Amino acid sequence: MLFSQAYAIFFLCSFRLIFATNITDDHCYDASRDLTMRHGEIHYILGKPNAKHSIYRVCEDGQLKCREEDLILDQPTLPDIDCDDAVAQNKKYFKQGNLRGLGLMVRPEHIDIWPQNVICYQVHQGFESQYLKYIDASVLEFQENTNIRLITTKQCKSLPRHYNLCGKCENYVDVNYDQPGCFALVGYGERPKQIMNLHADCFQDGEPGHAMHEFGHAAGLFHEHAHPHRKIIIIPRELTVSRNNYITSIMHYGASGGVCLPKDMTARFCDIDENESTGCRVPKQDDCDTEKTKKLGQRRALSAKDIESLHVLYPKKSKAVKAIDKKFAKKNRRKAQYLLKDGQASGSTSTDDDD
Repeated sequence: MLFSQAYAIFFLCSFRLIFATNITDDHCYDASRDLTMRHGEIHYILGKPNAKHSIYRVCEDGQLKCREEDLILDQPTLPDIDCDDAVAQNKKYFKQGNLRGLGLMVRPEHIDIWPQNVICYQVHQGFESQYLKYIDASVLEFQENTNIRLITTKQCKSLPRHYNLCGKCENYVDVNYDQPGCFALVGYGERPKQIMNLHADCFQDGEPGHAMHEFGHAAGLFHEHAHPHRKIIIIPRELTVSRNNYITSIMHYGASGGVCLPKDMTARFCDIDENESTGCRVPKQDDCDTEKTKKLGQRRALSAKDIESLHVLYPKKSKAVKAIDKKFAKKNRRKAQYLLKDGQASGSTSTDDDD
């Protein structure tokens, strides 16, 4: 592998991304630093991005608010909290000397991967049957192109006990539907009912990629537009997510998600912890190149870079994975076959760039 596990979910490419909005910037004054922040700018006061229990300030419409990272990506918003109380309470989660500063690399100690490469899931009662095919397609996509297997808790219990999968089949992703949006906890939570929400709106485009995207989070992937070598801006009202990087990756968002490629590739656009005072340019919708942006955020299958990333996180097939394939692989192919057209559901061959 060309990449160490510490950087498993990040990939370089020559493109640059910006998050754009037409909203007028409303600035906030941060008295603790004697600095002015622009709308959407964030500053971590405890921990780092993509580290659970980290605390950050964000400027929203002229109001300075405090939030806590919970590693549930794609959810609509996070609740406001009291900064001082939260920092005092959460210091215990961080080693001395690692309490402050903006870091953008996700390191293994911040997330746990699933033991033996097996992700157990359970579809919540009441989940509409017409959407189950998209979960079946996700199961097949991971089976055919990664070393990870997605199995139901029922399937888990049917396997030999000595594999001891998913904490004796008790730790699983709870695939729910009752809240708006598509979001999921990142990595292995080591507990029952790990959060994943797939609302009916996630399937309106008829593509299985939204479910694959959230299972990618469950496996340990962060968003591809979070790469530290990009100059980006995140507008909470448009896209409340963390930051990562590869142009056609399923872990990207397209124009509909508030992400675009700029017309001027040489301009230095403000990152999430910057404003005009640092000499950068705050991105606007007019800065977006409509044609280039169409390449972002395909939702049909895992891209080659998604697959490569997952191979770094999960480099080899475990004995349990081989046993799962022997018992369920053919059945999985039959169940999801109707969603596969000319190989387009295979991330190794898909070139589709639909948003």
